[in-house]
Amino acid sequence: MINIDHDSAVPVWRQVAAWLADQIKDAGQRMPSESTIEQELGVSRGTVRHAYRFLADQGWVVIVTGKGAFAANPLPEGRPQV
Repeated sequence: MINIDHDSAVPVWRQVAAWLADQIKDAGQRMPSESTIEQELGVSRGTVRHAYRFLADQGWVVIVTGKGAFAANPLPEGRPQV
């Protein structure tokens, strides 16, 4: 778990995206639910959604409506640019 710094110059959604990127270990793995992240990190659901959309736009995460978020399969090369 990380401590979100609400006073940081780094936007909260970007801090959450960086944390999520660190959680990606294997292609196709199930990612934490929005509600789990919301509770664990103390951020809003909108912030979590923004972070997931950011990673999805980069090809790192696939969001399946009604199922959740999953690490892309195959994963892009390198590391997410967060």
